[in-house]
Amino acid sequence: MAFLKIVSGEAEGARIEIDQDEISIGRAPDNMLTIPSTAASSRHCQITRDGRAYTVKDLNSTNGTSLNGTLVREARLKPEDVITVGGIEILFDGDDVDVDDIPPELARGPSNTVMLSSFQQPTEAGRPASFGTRKNSKRTWIGLIVVLSVLAFAALAVFVVRILAA
Repeated sequence: MAFLKIVSGEAEGARIEIDQDEISIGRAPDNMLTIPSTAASSRHCQITRDGRAYTVKDLNSTNGTSLNGTLVREARLKPEDVITVGGIEILFDGDDVDVDDIPPELARGPSNTVMLSSFQQPTEAGRPASFGTRKNSKRTWIGLIVVLSVLAFAALAVFVVRILAA
């Protein structure tokens, strides 16, 4: 049987069997799966079952529904997919899920799919790799002030020489 397993947040480890043709997910308490996060809409998304095929559909939520890190409106689910709702990750899995004959438009989401972020491997120290050396902006400002001071002094000198010559 297909199931959902919460893999992050307060309810981490909770498992919900999908024994209905439609499961609603959201912040409202009357959802089959309630997400206690202000980032989740009251009616955020739903999972529908058609035989052994399962589909996740965003219900025009404010922050969107992502599937494996990609924002989707509607997509066919396959085992080990991770759905993110309001910052909470939910694993979809099951041994009776049919992944054959997935329509192309549902296999990878709609054409206006947006990648939320890309994963960057941590460095040996456990921190993300840096984007480059940070430039010393203090040195840049000092250089700029020196150049402007020299130009101001030169302009003042020219002005004084012209007044004295007249």
